[in-house]
Amino acid sequence: MRTITFIIGSWLLGLAAATGQSFEQDMAAMNAVYKDVDALYVELENSVWEDQKRAQQQAAVISKKNGAYLYEMKEATMLINKQYILMINHLNKTIVYDKWTKKKAAALAQQQIPTAADLKAQYPSITYVGQQDDQKKYRLENEQQQMSKVEVSFEAATGFMRKIRYYYNPALVHKNIYTELHLKVIQPNPSFEANTFSEQRFITKVNGQFKGVGKYRAYSVQSAQ
Repeated sequence: MRTITFIIGSWLLGLAAATGQSFEQDMAAMNAVYKDVDALYVELENSVWEDQKRAQQQAAVISKKNGAYLYEMKEATMLINKQYILMINHLNKTIVYDKWTKKKAAALAQQQIPTAADLKAQYPSITYVGQQDDQKKYRLENEQQQMSKVEVSFEAATGFMRKIRYYYNPALVHKNIYTELHLKVIQPNPSFEANTFSEQRFITKVNGQFKGVGKYRAYSVQSAQ
């Protein structure tokens, strides 16, 4: 389940209009809207490239509405609503549930979302590359790190972050290797089915104990406590 929280935490969800050519302003706008937007639907793709060939690929879908979150991948799903936090592992067919608290939910929703200060500390060289195809592009560099170069693009019109690439330091690897996170679909104010964020899609209580339901009937259910 760590994979889900890493992906959603790594560079999500910007909406407010970004102004000027300031990386700090664009990052602040993205993070502010991630906290404040009421409803959002995102499809993203995380991939690893070696010498211009895609070596690995992983897709995820993220839904958010009024403080409830649903993160869906092939291997795992995570649900956060105002009653429970569910971690569903589709590989080993387990469901781990925990009682919702504001502190736990906030920690999961905000995990590893970077700030401009974080990035400036890691990458003292930040260059505004320019605007192309309605995308404002930045390049961050630090030759002393394993990931020595980062390319970030924001939509000029909306402020959404669309793509980020981390390049491995060519002094440390023999191939041209980079990881890419591409936000392929970003839909603000979407319509969701009534049960999208309900724990009852996955579990139900029988004789005081939770059991999996529907296609999760064979899953083992256990408390995180």
